Amino acid sequence: MSYMEVREVEATESIESKTIRIEKHVQHSFKEDCLNFIGKFITEKEMNLKACRNAILGIWGNPVGLVISEIGRNMLLFSFKDKKKGKQALNGGSWSIKGYLLNLQEWMKGQSVFEVKNDFMDFWVQIHVVPLELLERDTTKVIGDMMGLVSEVEDPWRDTKLMRTFLRVKVALDVTEPLPTGFYLERDDLPNAWIHFKYERIQDHYCLNCGRLGHRAMEGKNQKVMAS
Repeated sequence: MSYMEVREVEATESIESKTIRIEKHVQHSFKEDCLNFIGKFITEKEMNLKACRNAILGIWGNPVGLVISEIGRNMLLFSFKDKKKGKQALNGGSWSIKGYLLNLQEWMKGQSVFEVKNDFMDFWVQIHVVPLELLERDTTKVIGDMMGLVSEVEDPWRDTKLMRTFLRVKVALDVTEPLPTGFYLERDDLPNAWIHFKYERIQDHYCLNCGRLGHRAMEGKNQKVMAS
């Protein structure tokens, strides 16, 4: 077959019409040995990623083998050679860098970088003004499930001792939406009680008017979200 004939056959079989499977032939230590996260800053402002990278290394103690790469607007790739250190970074958040929250999500095998979803983020949430008889782990789980995806629930009791007057749950919430502020609890023979949420380690970087993270409107007459 001539060169022109080969080109004519190729032209009739566009790659766009095909579903292609590519087998992995070479083992890369980057893929096999490292724990990889995609970090995205929750803000409308364009961040100075070089300055953020230096700040992160300082906060995390400059872990040996950690590589941080810029991959897009307000996005960083974190590759941990030490997987234990990587898990500590992931579970130790929420992280505030230069005053803005950094949302870390694991980059799983089989995904492209753009398939890593940074819309949801884990928060520790305190649940306040809960009646005494409902201060228990089961109540925490019920409320957490109504908020989002629960990953951890704390028991306010230790043996037979009540350790605190509020509930605490770790839950994944949609950071593109306003943070929920609480709910009304129906009670027998008493007025409905407003149960309010308090978010840990979200600093000041949410809008007091609309309850969204990353907005620049920091002051309002009616505070919607509480933080510690």
